[in-house]
Amino acid sequence: MRGNLWDDPRVAAIVDATDTSEATVIGALYWLWATADDHTEDGMLQGMTVRQVDRKTGIPGFAQAVADIGWIEVEATGVRIVRFDEHNGASAKRRASESRRKVSARDADKMRTSGGHDEDAGRNGCGSSAHLEEEREEEVEGSRAESAIADSSPQADAFADDTGKVEGNGVPRCPQKAIVALYHEILPELAPVREWTDARARALGARWREKAERQSLTWWREYFEYVKTSDFLMGKVAGRSGRPFMGCNLEWLVTPSKMTNVIEGRYENSAPGGAA
Repeated sequence: MRGNLWDDPRVAAIVDATDTSEATVIGALYWLWATADDHTEDGMLQGMTVRQVDRKTGIPGFAQAVADIGWIEVEATGVRIVRFDEHNGASAKRRASESRRKVSARDADKMRTSGGHDEDAGRNGCGSSAHLEEEREEEVEGSRAESAIADSSPQADAFADDTGKVEGNGVPRCPQKAIVALYHEILPELAPVREWTDARARALGARWREKAERQSLTWWREYFEYVKTSDFLMGKVAGRSGRPFMGCNLEWLVTPSKMTNVIEGRYENSAPGGAA
């Protein structure tokens, strides 16, 4: 269960289809996912029927609504949780546990290293503690984002780990792996990155190098969080075509003209109509 599930457009679709509320639907989803986690290893609830799901949740039409948005598949022998292995089961729990352990170890090492650096800087009369604290926070942010990508993208091995490296011109090398992980973390409603092509890597790297302010994971977190506030970009409202815009993804967000339009507020909710 993720913290932003309440505002997921797919939850809203189930609410509309069943004429209930977000609280009711999320409670029913918790029962469904917890039941699958307790009683299956692959997400297949043998013998479960649509009628049983509706009866146990107390919501007529709930199972069909969940199937319509693609979270379950109704089969002749039961109900299957879609992409169950990515979020539940022993393997997913082990990945999450290992990620947390690695992040904790890296954070501890970096805090010890940064602490020694801070002490040396104090003796040498250079470097403020506030600046060093900002550097530590940025390093921790990068470590967490890098660990998260192991679960957030099936193409994790295709990403180069460039966090902390510097190019010949002194510009920090774009930490593409960490930025993609931030995108998945903050915008799970949008299309996930499944293949990271050379063209996509070049586009993201170019946006990173264009301005010094963008050479920070904090900037990219704030950028993705700003995107999330746009009902148009999140596909929640109709655009000028009369249909919701469903084309927003990471590649779209790092296209030069699109990024400029986003930053200039063209897709804000108060703007006079969205356009892709």
